[in-house]
Parts: sequence; C-alpha cells; structure tokens
Amino acid sequence: MNNLMTIEQIAQRLNSSPDHVKALVKDGSLKFVNIGRGKKRPRYRFAESDLAEFVERRTIREAQPCQFSESKTHRSITTNSGSKVIGFAELRKLRTAAKRKT
Repeated sequence: MNNLMTIEQIAQRLNSSPDHVKALVKDGSLKFVNIGRGKKRPRYRFAESDLAEFVERRTIREAQPCQFSESKTHRSITTNSGSKVIGFAELRKLRTAAKRKT
C-alpha cells in the first residue's frame, strides 16, 4: 500500500492551506481515508492515487474558439415596432379612468 499523506502534506503539494484541503474533503472533491476510530474527529489521510485523480479532474484545458462563432460580418438589425412602453402604475390609471367613464 502507498504511504498515506496528512492534510498538511496535501496542502503543501497543492500549494494551498489545510483549511482549503478540509473544504475539498467536506464537499466531496477529494477522497480520503479515515484512520480514526469514529466520525466525530476523523483522521484524514490521502493516497497518492486519490490526489492524482483529484488533480486530473480539476485540470482544465483552455477551449479552442469555435470557427463558426467568429462571424466575419456583423449583422445590423433595426426595428420600428411603434409600440410604447407603459409602466404598471400608468396602466392601472388608464383602466380606472376607463371604468369611471362608463
């Protein structure tokens, strides 16, 4: 079996803090081995393979731009809808005024 590493060793390998490693464990991103006897105060240890799997999952390759997303001509659209913008309060005033007339 591989040597198991402590939280501090993992934090050093990830160039991070022990609190950050604990947060990764808590949210399920980083697998661990609990060598403690209970669940109240677990003793976290980490296998090299679990660290390598975590790094592999978190490795992101910069996406290549899609050749179709960069259009060569920009389309210009103009609309003349002739509609008016009326606020809700104004619309209510118009309705109540129409009711009073009848």
